[in-house]
Amino acid sequence: MNFNLAPRDRGIKELLKYGIIVIDKPVGFNPHKLPEYIKHYLNLGKVGHAGTLDPNVSGVMIIGLSSATRTLDYFTAKHKTYIGTLYFQNEYTRDQIENIFSKYRGEITQMPPLRSAVRRVLRKRTVHSFEITKHSGKEVEFKLVCQSGTYVRSIVYDMCNEYGIVVMKSLRRIAVGNITLDNACQLEDVKRAHLMHNDGDESLLRKIVYPVEDMIGLPFIKVEDDCVKSLCCGGRLNPFNVVGVDPNVKKGELVSIVSRTGLLIMIGVSSHDANDLKNILIGDVISETKAVIMKLN
Repeated sequence: MNFNLAPRDRGIKELLKYGIIVIDKPVGFNPHKLPEYIKHYLNLGKVGHAGTLDPNVSGVMIIGLSSATRTLDYFTAKHKTYIGTLYFQNEYTRDQIENIFSKYRGEITQMPPLRSAVRRVLRKRTVHSFEITKHSGKEVEFKLVCQSGTYVRSIVYDMCNEYGIVVMKSLRRIAVGNITLDNACQLEDVKRAHLMHNDGDESLLRKIVYPVEDMIGLPFIKVEDDCVKSLCCGGRLNPFNVVGVDPNVKKGELVSIVSRTGLLIMIGVSSHDANDLKNILIGDVISETKAVIMKLN
């Protein structure tokens, strides 16, 4: 592997090995088929997703390619942003709707739906915001930002128990953390990029496949190239190998360990805050290794 390359400068084979695709899933498409669809068209051995959507929900789905699948848990954990439309059987004023929404902000307790990928037990989740964007008669458009693992349809179900029939006419996920629909492509783009690549044109493939480093969204610790091989084999990171520290690095929180050019080596838990890391001479930089991403050729 050439450690002198920046993530965006990788050859197409390496880009597909450490790449992320953001798909705008259409309504009606089975989300579990997305990884297989992409795996087939890009001729890859391993493809995964960072959380599904109901078939009738559209929007952002994050797909990891090859070695980038090891990072998907860190995308899954990001907060989610949705927009949607509710239809109330009873007509409420805007102030009344605002009062209803206020009951589902902050920490809530909810039961996952019957059709869900998790065990059906009561659990607590946080709704960061739940706002009216448009109100017309019995129809209300909303925007909701919530903790990962929050079921919007469970919120609607709880509303039904309190306020009569409430129908969710539409739901669209517009963001996962800071990854938005602006980053997303359509399913047809993947097929078209594959065909163009077969004809010698990489341009569309490079447009829709992001280096995992561009999307992971973790503060970084930059290290000397001569310690990369050791880290890939499970070696410890010594303070004298650190050449740069993101000011957002905090003790006990996740960080990405990257080469001088920004190539993602591993994800771990920082043992110190950013300012302390710049001054320590001995000890461990990482208190726990979560995942080694880079594979040595």
